Amino acid sequence: MVREDNWAESSSGVVGQSVWKKFWKLKIPNKVKVFGWRACHNALPTGQNLMKRGVLEDIWAGSLVGVQKIATLQVSFLNLVEKLLEEKPTEVCELFLVQAWFIWHQRNLVVHGGQVQDPSIFNRRAKEFLEDFRSSQIRLSVQHRSAHPSTWLPPAGRYKLNFDAAMFSDPPFTGYGAVIRNENADVMASFSVRGSKAVDSSEAELLACRRAIQFAIEVGITDVVIEGDNAMIMGSIVKKDLSGARLGHIFMDIQALLMELTWFSISSVKREANTVAHSLTRYTKNASESASFMILILP
Repeated sequence: MVREDNWAESSSGVVGQSVWKKFWKLKIPNKVKVFGWRACHNALPTGQNLMKRGVLEDIWAGSLVGVQKIATLQVSFLNLVEKLLEEKPTEVCELFLVQAWFIWHQRNLVVHGGQVQDPSIFNRRAKEFLEDFRSSQIRLSVQHRSAHPSTWLPPAGRYKLNFDAAMFSDPPFTGYGAVIRNENADVMASFSVRGSKAVDSSEAELLACRRAIQFAIEVGITDVVIEGDNAMIMGSIVKKDLSGARLGHIFMDIQALLMELTWFSISSVKREANTVAHSLTRYTKNASESASFMILILP
């Protein structure tokens, strides 16, 4: 049997390479995928404590996922995920991870004073949750086949977050800018700030995206359409293709921040549809070295 500590070293390790290739291709919400990744790396106090309390058995007993029918005793969450990916259809592993995420979510609610719910509810909710996600991905796929918008369009009943980054050489630094607008195109909040010089444009765009999402959370806007003009970066975030990525740590930060949003969508637009955010980044070139500003318009 492979030692557990070798399996959980990293997502790019040789031993678990085949597992991670399958794992990152699973069609589940990114917050569930990040949860699963952390659980596989034993970064969450889940399995042993919940098993001791009998919570896992109660839920799996009423589940359509045949976890309890796997004869081999699994010594870790990662081993179990590997076994599911090897012996069960992909959809089974997807449903299992969603159910596990609901268990973890319930655990957090109870820790913070919430009430324990009937375990059988999680099976129904997990199935409905996954079906809703798959339906939304079909609609998202249709949207991505259309041409990238060349003009800024107001979001229908939501907020829209546009961000951009620009690299300067004299002096060497990176400028970041973002703007949040409502369905009436009113500016709700914006920022323009300098940062240390990024290695390349990909790192600059990712850092700008991370800072923009963090900014939206800080000002209390968590129902948002996120737009950037770097198609490769935005596509990587949508596909959640993090395995072996040079900038994987920034990708993971972004995925963790996205988990804090109540609703979001991610899309790529042409530069013409991102002019305000671009202007905010250019503003940093003529500002003093320590200059930054934030505008917040309360509703």
